[in-house]
Amino acid sequence: MQHTPQIFNMTVPSQSDLLADIEQLKTYEAIYRNGNVSEEAMLVASLRAGGATSGGSVSITTSVTEAEVSIALTSTTALAANTQRKDAIFINNSPNDVYLSRGNSAIANRGILLKANGGFYEITSQNLYKGQLNAVSTGAAANIMVSEGT
Repeated sequence: MQHTPQIFNMTVPSQSDLLADIEQLKTYEAIYRNGNVSEEAMLVASLRAGGATSGGSVSITTSVTEAEVSIALTSTTALAANTQRKDAIFINNSPNDVYLSRGNSAIANRGILLKANGGFYEITSQNLYKGQLNAVSTGAAANIMVSEGT
């Protein structure tokens, strides 16, 4: 049996089209919050703009908090639980590896590895976790940059 490959034609939207879609999505979100747009319209707008929906609402980051967090050789809170979290990023700028743990005490050589000198971990709508994240350094104390969007 011979397999015939299929060719798909796909049009990539321009940057101006994407920006227009995002602005339209913001408008739909404001109208939806007032009860004037259906969930179906929100879903279509979200998918068109490349977003994700949950329970009929669109997740748009409106506020960002950034901090440098000192991580010890014992489990340290890197980011407190936040039910409003929409995204977060952890960047290890230290010369030591750092391990993250979601909800549990962080243990060296277990969990999510942030490699030394630029290793990072990102929380997005695809892997959204709103609980506490703990971290531990494998060498001397390490500093990581933490940015959280709500």
